[in-house]
Amino acid sequence: MFTGIIEAKVEVIERGNGILKISRPPIYKDLAYGQSIAINGACLTLARFDEDFLEFDVLDETFAKTNLGESKIANTERALKADGRFEGHVVQGHVDGVIKFLRKDGERHYFSKPEGFDQFFVYKGSISLNGVSLTIAEDLDDQFCVALIPHTLELSNLGDLEPEDGINFECDIFAKLLYKWQKK
Repeated sequence: MFTGIIEAKVEVIERGNGILKISRPPIYKDLAYGQSIAINGACLTLARFDEDFLEFDVLDETFAKTNLGESKIANTERALKADGRFEGHVVQGHVDGVIKFLRKDGERHYFSKPEGFDQFFVYKGSISLNGVSLTIAEDLDDQFCVALIPHTLELSNLGDLEPEDGINFECDIFAKLLYKWQKK
């Protein structure tokens, strides 16, 4: 489980042929093979590493359903320790899909709303974009927006977005569970 509080923004060194290789964040001193690390919000298992890089085995389906095959800069977050501070919101690292960044208007950043997910986009509800825990500031028919503070823009790859860039999204798990429970 993750919290959506990004620890580092890193360069993607290599991707494809079943691997994703990123530069190693200096703060990642206590790594272990097999640990979970969210890369742009997608939970991956650490397969290989040294002092300069982290490498993950990635299935073709993961590349196809996320932006990991396209991103040049990635957000990273290690899994929450049981005795750690819980900030942000519950992020599973199970990306629901890729949406498009549309535009920004001051601190407000607008994104396309994915088809079939409208019920999970709620004003002031939680959303994870490229692994960043955010609050929906406006829910429109075919798009939504989040307000991004300078800290988030600086420490994540959301500050580098260009229109039409693909962004991983994960809807709030509690909203998904409530929706499923309500339908029964």
